[in-house]
Amino acid sequence: DPEHLHWDVRYVVRAGSDERYAISAESLDLAWRPIAAIATDAQVDASLQRMAVKWLQAR
Repeated sequence: DPEHLHWDVRYVVRAGSDERYAISAESLDLAWRPIAAIATDAQVDASLQRMAVKWLQAR
């Protein structure tokens, strides 16, 4: 695709261990992850990591 503007949308979802999700053609990488793991994973995008840290601090 040529360069284009778009919004990244992120959600915090409380899911049970038996919850499933549907992968579409636009879903390049999809997984349920604990927020604490996102906050400490050096491989996670920095902006997502900041969001996770802020969410945990606000609890």
